[in-house]
Amino acid sequence: MRAGPLLAGVGAAYLYRAPRVMDALARQRVMPVVGLVAALAVGAAATHWELFVSVSRETEIVYLATFRTTFGLCVAYVTLLALSANQVGKVLGRLLSSRLPYPIAGLSYSAYLLNPIVTQLVHRALSSYIHDAGPDAMALLLPLDVCGTFMAAAVLYLLVERPFMELRPKHGPKPADAAPSPLPDGRGTEKAAGAAGFWGLDLLDNRFPALHGMRVIAIITVVAYHVTWIFAGEQGITLDPFFFAQSLTVFFGMDLFFLLSGFLIGSILLRSLVTTGTQHIGRFYIRRMFRTFPSYYLVLTLLALSFPMTAAQKHHLPWEYLYGTNFMPLMRGQVIMFWGWSLGLEEQFYLIVPVLFFALQWLKTDKARLGMLTLLWATALVVRLV
Repeated sequence: MRAGPLLAGVGAAYLYRAPRVMDALARQRVMPVVGLVAALAVGAAATHWELFVSVSRETEIVYLATFRTTFGLCVAYVTLLALSANQVGKVLGRLLSSRLPYPIAGLSYSAYLLNPIVTQLVHRALSSYIHDAGPDAMALLLPLDVCGTFMAAAVLYLLVERPFMELRPKHGPKPADAAPSPLPDGRGTEKAAGAAGFWGLDLLDNRFPALHGMRVIAIITVVAYHVTWIFAGEQGITLDPFFFAQSLTVFFGMDLFFLLSGFLIGSILLRSLVTTGTQHIGRFYIRRMFRTFPSYYLVLTLLALSFPMTAAQKHHLPWEYLYGTNFMPLMRGQVIMFWGWSLGLEEQFYLIVPVLFFALQWLKTDKARLGMLTLLWATALVVRLV
């Protein structure tokens, strides 16, 4: 279960809207540097599982149970710092807000859906070369796989994802304090003309530019993990040991996606609460359906129609259409799109989080709300340990 990063994202959304918290963060001079270094160090240690391979089993279990929640807290701090008016935060925000990787951020959802498929196709097309070249094959395979993934993702984005995003109902009026965060250099996020506008942020919820830089990091790590695991873990292709170890180490991409989902969904619901006093649940769900359903169902259906299915895959297919892949055995012979587990978990989170915000709304103070989120976060940690 990935409740830790999701709840850390929701908590960060609450803190972002707390003026006293953000003002205090903006006034700090030394602590942001110390906090940023500490967060990056803890986050790096939390994702390097090989550091704990030789320790006792009990220590390894504790590590595996806590790294996601620890990583979530670290990234939540980095997120708030990058969105703050602190001088260190401005530099960090400027780095993460570069417009150059915007197309990669915009294609991240489609790329996640298509990358394992593209990897399999690349392997089939170059199977003879791969096994003859041995470890050197990755020098060709990785660039081909990455380019093929984002080319296919661009087609899916152009034909399916973007048209449906443009059909979504609007969020409604926004208060001044809920406006999208400007870029660090003072540029706003208004829709631009031409190609820049096409790849801009105008179709994305709560347009925080720095978060799109984090989304780029997340999708790159996920692609690296998929490519390495499919080539080496499933198909037995010999890879360079150092590359293999480092590529499988960066398996924090999904946790980063989950934290971003928690922050963005929390921000959207908080914005609607400030605007109207309600969460506009109907509009919220319709927007999520237009954002995620079309591409997911198209890819899943094409896979089901294009390849012969085992009896187990046929039996589990209805669960995949209901976003229940994470409840199924995540193996090729059992489900068609086994990487859909994370998408199923996110959809289940979308069902739960409005209920969570109704409960938080009943509490009278921000301290009580943050206390409830902290309790839920600690509960998720305890459940993982048990």
